[in-house]
Amino acid sequence: FRRVLFRSILIHELGHATAFRLFRVDSHIVLYMFGGLAVPYRSLAGRWRRIVVSLAGPAAGFLLLGLVIGSDAAFAWTRGSPVLASLFLDLFFINLFWGVINLLPVWPLDGGQVCRELCSMASWRNGLRISLEISVAVGGIIAVYSLACALGEDAMFADFRSEEHTSELQSPYVISYAVFCL
Repeated sequence: FRRVLFRSILIHELGHATAFRLFRVDSHIVLYMFGGLAVPYRSLAGRWRRIVVSLAGPAAGFLLLGLVIGSDAAFAWTRGSPVLASLFLDLFFINLFWGVINLLPVWPLDGGQVCRELCSMASWRNGLRISLEISVAVGGIIAVYSLACALGEDAMFADFRSEEHTSELQSPYVISYAVFCL
């Protein structure tokens, strides 16, 4: 799983680096535990160019996802092999969910970068503030949803003032699970 995750992140960042190169801006890639950065050596002029670069990472992941699905449909390489079936599922879920999550309008994700550019285009004076407000709102919704998933359906409608539910909320397992859901 870790190897697939690392390679998928690398493909994502190569998408950004390729888009930078398309606009004649050199860049380098920095990878870390659960992410990475394509860092340009100079700033990129032009709002639409910055949007293209931001979207190029998720697009590269979705392209890899399409190649994985298409190659399996054409050659049935996962049939009869639990190891290859597991590889397929890892590639499928990592590239699908990583791309979708990365497109959310939350800073510093790619969707947050696009949101900033679009909000700044609509209102050059308040665009950055508006994009950050959207980011905080979406992040808050995701956090509440994750906590609700961690607590389960019964706990969502319970009276949290009782000692029983207060201890459930403070459980390290619940908090860890909520963070994992994010």
